[in-house]
Amino acid sequence: MAEDIPFMQYRRPNGMKVPCSIRRPDEIAEKAAALIRAGYSFSCEVLQTDEVALYCEQANSDDVLPLAVEVVPNNPRVPEAVDTLVTRAWEQLQLEGKAVYRRNS
Repeated sequence: MAEDIPFMQYRRPNGMKVPCSIRRPDEIAEKAAALIRAGYSFSCEVLQTDEVALYCEQANSDDVLPLAVEVVPNNPRVPEAVDTLVTRAWEQLQLEGKAVYRRNS
């Protein structure tokens, strides 16, 4: 089974915010949900180079560096980059001692 991960997409040319989501496997979606519960959010944008930038950052904060960033070509491998982003953010919180636990079903 798979679940959706919510993202805020910033669209060119003026950065208009548009909510979107991507369906990912349960293991990744559960980590993303735990990150969201811990106060993080996901966003994305297509850069002028036509690459896609994916971010995991503290929700509602403009002055904090992202927890994780992935920049990849805009092609069918973007979903894999989402998996990498979520996993890296999850692991970073574990390293910082801010454990985020998965939901046990």
